[in-house]
Amino acid sequence: MTDQTLKQAQDLKRIIATLDGELEKFNDKNKPVHGINVFIPNVGELIDDVKQVFDRHLSMYNEKFRKL
Repeated sequence: MTDQTLKQAQDLKRIIATLDGELEKFNDKNKPVHGINVFIPNVGELIDDVKQVFDRHLSMYNEKFRKL
């Protein structure tokens, strides 16, 4: 394994560990009533994907509010 390959493997291992740790917060037994704080690492398109989901939910709640 070259030094570059080793560095890439270590970087990927850190990303995997970070994502795994944050996913633990989503377990039913750990969810507090008012929500959770999650660190979203800037890997791939993860931040953009999460933003799109938040935008959809925001639109849905805004629509529900308008109908009241």
